[in-house]
Amino acid sequence: SQGKKMKNTASILLGAALMVASSTWAAPLATYTHNYGNGSGQVDPGGNDVLSNGYVTVSDQSSERFNDAFDLGGLSVGAIDKFDLVLTYSRIDFPFFGLPVELWYARPGGTGDQYGSYKLNSVGNTATSSTFTIDSTLDPEFGQMVAAKSFFFWFAEETLLRDSFRLHNASLTVH
Repeated sequence: SQGKKMKNTASILLGAALMVASSTWAAPLATYTHNYGNGSGQVDPGGNDVLSNGYVTVSDQSSERFNDAFDLGGLSVGAIDKFDLVLTYSRIDFPFFGLPVELWYARPGGTGDQYGSYKLNSVGNTATSSTFTIDSTLDPEFGQMVAAKSFFFWFAEETLLRDSFRLHNASLTVH
C-alpha cells in the first residue's frame, strides 16, 4: 500500500510538472522561410535593393527600402503567443578603432526607433544567424501583426555613412 501511494504521488507530481512546463512553453505552430535573391525559387522582397544569387543587398541608400512580410492567414489568431525571427546575413562592417561603423536594426511590425528594434551583429564575409523573439512586450506592433495575420519587418541603419549588408534568408517560427 505504501509503494502504491508513492507511485501515485510520483504520477501526480510528474503530471503537475508537465502542466506547468506546457503552460510556459509555447509550441511551434508553423515555420516559414524566405530565401532572398534572384535565383530560382528565391523570394524577391519589397523594396528596390539589389538582388543576387542567394541574397539581397540591403542598403540605407535605396529609394524604396527593404521590407518583407509573412502571411499568417492560415493560423488561428488567438493561439499566437510569440514569433521567433531568424535572420541569416553577412558583410556588416566591423568597428573602426572601437567605434561602430554600421549599426543595422531589424524592425518588426514597422517599429519606428531602435528602442523597439533588434540590433544585428557586426559580421564579415561569413554568413551568421541571429534569433530575435517578438512577443506582446513589443507593444503595439505585436498585437497589430497578430490581428492583421501578417508578420512584417524592415531594416534601418543608424550611422551617417553609406552602408549595406547581405541578407541571405529570414525564417519565422510562430508559437
